[in-house]
Amino acid sequence: MNLYFAYGSNLHQIRLESRLGEADFLGKGKLHSSEIHFHKLGGDGSGKATVQSSSDPQNVVWGAVYDLSKSQENLLDKYESLGAGYHKTQIEIEMKNGGKVPCFNYEGMREYVDYTSLPFHWYKKLVVLGSLHLKFPDKYVEFLKSIQSEKDSNPKRVATNQRLIKLMEEKNVDSHIK
Repeated sequence: MNLYFAYGSNLHQIRLESRLGEADFLGKGKLHSSEIHFHKLGGDGSGKATVQSSSDPQNVVWGAVYDLSKSQENLLDKYESLGAGYHKTQIEIEMKNGGKVPCFNYEGMREYVDYTSLPFHWYKKLVVLGSLHLKFPDKYVEFLKSIQSEKDSNPKRVATNQRLIKLMEEKNVDSHIK
């Protein structure tokens, strides 16, 4: 099993499967003593999601746990710019039932952190829609909605992501929740 903890734009199964093909959703979980930020500089110049450790165990990052094949993991490494933006970490995720599972995730590399970067509107929308689909706590969803974002000047990239967002908005929110 290659358990992946998605916390950013890959939260929603539609987004993840648009990249990797069919993926097994195991449930939602949380990473304790961590915070989500949007200051990992992407190849497109915008801010992407990353997690940072926090000294407060009450700070959590909510996410989705997927079981990926090795070939899906290798493909995801390319999408996430492994070694050139993100590095892979091994973490322990608390699942809904209170059990803990070992997962991997991607965290922004220090040299790719830019505290002035902002996510594009469409990127933020992918994260918010994923969090709504998974029914994360209202306070967490409201925090994600409050993140400042900016317009993407690339119309082709905007159109591609708007089509994906439309599919996500049309999706029955209960269809893949366990």
